[in-house]
Amino acid sequence: MTSTSSSQDVERGLNRYFEIAASHDISRLGEVLADNYRVHRPEGTMEGLENFRQFMKALWAGAPDVQYFRDVSVVDGDKIATSYRVQGTHTGVLMGMPPTGKGFTAHGMQIDRVENGKIVESWNVVDRLGLMQQLGVSGAPWR
Repeated sequence: MTSTSSSQDVERGLNRYFEIAASHDISRLGEVLADNYRVHRPEGTMEGLENFRQFMKALWAGAPDVQYFRDVSVVDGDKIATSYRVQGTHTGVLMGMPPTGKGFTAHGMQIDRVENGKIVESWNVVDRLGLMQQLGVSGAPWR
């Protein structure tokens, strides 16, 4: 399948994704993610926009004040690689971990593939060990 996205489309799509993530407006995720969106993570592959919406809803419930920061991005064709960080306070259940009330900064790397102006596939890695250390938990599940 060939992509019809230009480098500008790729960059614009990622900017909109970070804007929507910052707003915590789960209904807007479909503006930037394809219905068949797929994200590959060390824990496994998540399939479908609706599953990702539920994942983000759980993340936002665990850290309602979470903010997203894009540090560095590089566009190559229909892909964009991004170094990012998320900061927040762990006041709710976060990926299976009971609330600690502690603040955190988690660093991550993601590669997104864009088709027709929407992100269709991502490869994502987050420093979970660093996050768990900041929260003072060990052996916590991560879903």
